[in-house]
Amino acid sequence: MTFQFDNYSPWNGPASGLSFGASTFLGFTITSEDSKLQRFMIEAAAANHVVISYQGQQIANWPLYGSAEAFTEMARCNSAMARQYPEETAIPADPFRGATPARRDPFING
Repeated sequence: MTFQFDNYSPWNGPASGLSFGASTFLGFTITSEDSKLQRFMIEAAAANHVVISYQGQQIANWPLYGSAEAFTEMARCNSAMARQYPEETAIPADPFRGATPARRDPFING
C-alpha cells in the first residue's frame, strides 16, 4: 500500500485489514526506527488529506482537516506505553489466555 500526505513523499509498505464487529480497520506497517515513525506522525498530523493507493491504483482520498489533535493524542499514548514497557521489559502475559465460555476474551469476536 502507499500513503501520501499532501505533497510529502509517499510511504510504501505492507498493510493488512482487521475486522472488529461491524467495523473494518487498516493496519499499515512502518519500521520501528524512531525517526521514521516520528516523521510519519508529523506528516499525518500536518496534512490536509491522505491519498491511499494499492498496486498503483488510488483507493481512497480522505480529508484530514482538524486531525492534528487526534494524532497528537495518539503519539502521547504511544510514548506513555513505550515508557511503561521498555524493550528490555517483557510485556505482561495475556490475562485472557485460555479463556473459558464463562470468562471469554472481550477482544476476540464471537
